[in-house]
Amino acid sequence: MRSKKEFFVLVLIIAAAVGYLFFRQTDRLTYELPQVAKIDTADIIKMTVKGPSGDLLLEKKSDKWQLMPKGYSADSKKIDDILATISTLTLTTVVAEKSSDSRYDLDPDQRIEVTAWDPNGIVRQFSLGKAADTFRHTFVKLPDDNRTFHAKDNFRDRFDLSPATFRDKRAMTFDSDQIISIKMTRDNKAFEWIPVESKPTESDEEKEDSASSEKQWQTIDQQAVDHTKVNQLLQKLADLNCQSFLEPEDPAVSNPPVWAVDLNSSDTSHTFTLYPEITQDEEKLWPSTSSLVSEPFLLSDWQAKDIAEIVDHLTLPKKAEPGEETSKE
Repeated sequence: MRSKKEFFVLVLIIAAAVGYLFFRQTDRLTYELPQVAKIDTADIIKMTVKGPSGDLLLEKKSDKWQLMPKGYSADSKKIDDILATISTLTLTTVVAEKSSDSRYDLDPDQRIEVTAWDPNGIVRQFSLGKAADTFRHTFVKLPDDNRTFHAKDNFRDRFDLSPATFRDKRAMTFDSDQIISIKMTRDNKAFEWIPVESKPTESDEEKEDSASSEKQWQTIDQQAVDHTKVNQLLQKLADLNCQSFLEPEDPAVSNPPVWAVDLNSSDTSHTFTLYPEITQDEEKLWPSTSSLVSEPFLLSDWQAKDIAEIVDHLTLPKKAEPGEETSKE
């Protein structure tokens, strides 16, 4: 009888101990993990990112993010990535109660400090270190807290970029369907191409077939032109990204251009100019300018040659086939 009572008491003691430890751990976890509320990305109007790759200042003006202080347009994809990370920062566990910053790349020389503001002031601030061994977490610290936390997701590489990397690299953008005139200048020669007007007597079925075919082009004096190449040129220029930007007065754009093109629609125009190639850090690059951006920029060798091949086809005399004479202009 006594053994049964002792066994029953022992079971109660064990159950009480387990319950105590469970609730104590739950309370401890709640206490140790600060509550980091989600932020609406639309409310964020300013961000700074300071780290080994440089200091970045971003401000939203007229719903567009700009790199300050010069007001350059920012790369929307990269901005969306860091906004999403800032907005949904989630702490999952405490890694270290005491400071071990260098171990987690959170020391002053290696950490990245992130701050975000809404119109009323700072809404998010944290320092981030390296990725955890799981590659599913990042080490972070919060202001006025000596502890190191695991944050959900591996996101250091979204912030560890030079300020120039965040710049929007779009060099030209336009709707090619709206272009009604293409004017090109090369070696003091002028070329102009315009669309071939559709016949007003087309049936509905013919119109549908025509809409699905390539846009037809001709010279200003109604001579035939390789419309496939003209359309390819428009496609290349309509969504053109550059490799990097130059200073406004860079001598590379003071030389006579290789060629220049004006693209005109009913209400606006776009210009693009290609200059002779240069070598920078043993890499061939092509200085260029456009009406979209105020600074000259560089195209990679393959980009420029891809476009130049089309321009050559449209503007240079055709090579004679074997047994044929080259036509004289």
